[in-house]
Amino acid sequence: MKVEVTILIENSTPIPGLVGEYGLGMLVRVDDRGILFDTGMADGLRRNLETMRIPPPAIEMIAISHGHFDHAGGLMSTLDYLGPRDVYIHRNAPLPKYVLTGDQKTFIGMPQIEELAKKGARLVYNDGPIELLPGVILSGSIPRTNDFEDTGGNFGVVRDGKMEADNFDDDQALFIKHPEGLIIISGCAHAGMINTIEYARTLTGIDRVKAWIGGTHLINASPERMRNTINRLRAYDIDIIAVTHCTGFFGAAQIYAELGTRVSKGECGMGYTF
Repeated sequence: MKVEVTILIENSTPIPGLVGEYGLGMLVRVDDRGILFDTGMADGLRRNLETMRIPPPAIEMIAISHGHFDHAGGLMSTLDYLGPRDVYIHRNAPLPKYVLTGDQKTFIGMPQIEELAKKGARLVYNDGPIELLPGVILSGSIPRTNDFEDTGGNFGVVRDGKMEADNFDDDQALFIKHPEGLIIISGCAHAGMINTIEYARTLTGIDRVKAWIGGTHLINASPERMRNTINRLRAYDIDIIAVTHCTGFFGAAQIYAELGTRVSKGECGMGYTF
């Protein structure tokens, strides 16, 4: 099994000619079959696809990690470039989502499904795990099995006309069963980085974690959460930890200080081959 992960859009890029944009989107190629995991916020991903000369046939399908604008907002322009595609998404991802600050609420949800359908999105709802390609599993809802990880902020969702705390049952990741161990591709990990890793190991029956690539939502993590996360990551002995987007500078710096050169900041244009 050959796996190639290319970060197509992220907050920043070190590569001239590419554009950075708040959000995340990655091309995951497994034995030359492509899955687009998340689409960024607006049109940056499409622009980078064109700049990198990645043709539409290279991407068979799209999977969305959760229903926030910075991961699904780019669906509209991406579909303009790719044409009609199956879009795998949790059933609750399209619900209206907000960040709550005091009495203020700010909409941070994804495009409406009716508008996506007009662009050629064929929505496929997966509330539980589904195998997208041989050895590649889209997780569905991730169980919460520890007492130190939270969703990473004060988020709300509207269900049946009422605002309630968003527990991100729509948060999901890609689990790739590589011969050298699991490769975990994460959007924001609102379910928690460690919860996500533990579910990947339980679901697949594979203990060894080869790589983590993606968001961690440690940007607002408490000292206790950071300490517990780093201790668990050290125990897993992961070869590559490429943190992106919502990890934050201080979160990334703390993980790097403790775990060394296995940790890197994943940015737009970077690629990983296994």
